[in-house]
Amino acid sequence: MQSSIDLYEFMLAHFGDYKVQGKKLMLHGNGLFGQFQDLQSKSITFRKTAIESKHKFDAGRQDALSQAGVTPADISAPPPKDK
Repeated sequence: MQSSIDLYEFMLAHFGDYKVQGKKLMLHGNGLFGQFQDLQSKSITFRKTAIESKHKFDAGRQDALSQAGVTPADISAPPPKDK
């Protein structure tokens, strides 16, 4: 999450230094494009890692539930009662 925030803050700080032309991002200024690419790559890498971790967690949770003979419906919260 922090890497996405860093990328967003970078773009806000350099709002006057870029424009979108067609489908391309155009950055004006020394080193800005490299900085943008570094921040973007970091954000993409962390996102991929987070998604992979979530999938592993979900698979492990499902395996543990199956071994215990429990379904997700068995442990979900009951619907609220109408008053």
